[in-house]
Amino acid sequence: ANLWTQLQHVRLPTKNYAFGYALSVDERYLFMLGGIYQNEGDNSIATDKDDTIYIIDTQQWRVMQSPIKCPVKGQMVACIVSRIPTHAYQTLTAAVVGNEWKLCQSLEIPFELMQLISTFYTFESMHLLIANGHWQIDVDTLMQDMQSC
Repeated sequence: ANLWTQLQHVRLPTKNYAFGYALSVDERYLFMLGGIYQNEGDNSIATDKDDTIYIIDTQQWRVMQSPIKCPVKGQMVACIVSRIPTHAYQTLTAAVVGNEWKLCQSLEIPFELMQLISTFYTFESMHLLIANGHWQIDVDTLMQDMQSC
């Protein structure tokens, strides 16, 4: 018995393989970066390298394309790293708890409160690892001016 379900409503504009991929921290967006595709313009089995970034919205099941390209074409590995700056913890904690706590450098914020704050204020960075280098870009930058495919 086949346990997999093919999603018929999601089609990519190209038949890429060997692309990098990463899932946003909130698990809404799937990023597909670069890769290799078969050139269908002739009868040979020639392949071309790609630097396109596709973004799949897993809630609306639509495919979008970022106007930003990968720094190089071809096969790559991708990951997304999420972080919250220390000053953000302090500022947002003050906003959440008001005058109950005084802000100071040594303030220890409860883990549960940090988790709550992180759902509203995070920075996500996309990292690409390729044989000859490592690149980084903010995920918010990739998401600007996306176009439907």
